Amino acid sequence: MRRAQITFDEFKIIFQVTKEIPNLPETAELPQDPDLRDELLRCIRMARQIARAARPNPILIDVIENESPAMPRLEEASSGADGASVVKLEMPRELIGIWRPLAEKVLAQMDGRELFLRTGYEVNEMREAIESLPPA
Repeated sequence: MRRAQITFDEFKIIFQVTKEIPNLPETAELPQDPDLRDELLRCIRMARQIARAARPNPILIDVIENESPAMPRLEEASSGADGASVVKLEMPRELIGIWRPLAEKVLAQMDGRELFLRTGYEVNEMREAIESLPPA
């Protein structure tokens, strides 16, 4: 089972990269099922909304792989052992499996300057944040 805890600052960067997936050039090799990509985007948008509403900071996004291919599940923020708010984001294996490769593909396929203008982050910041995602 894959699992990763991501700080909210890292998640904000990962969110910006992930929302660029639909803007990848048509020549980029993407997973065959566009519904999976859409579901990934929907899921991280919901996680961001919950995380933004959670207080106090700092906040962690706990990404956990579901055993079944069920719908992604979000738990409202709760306090972790260190007092940080934690948003649990349970995602099916298929979504976890495409998230990091697609985010890496965004960095590989899109121009760094264009990405900075779209996201507000430098490529090295994005690469570091993506490293915190569970591996494919």
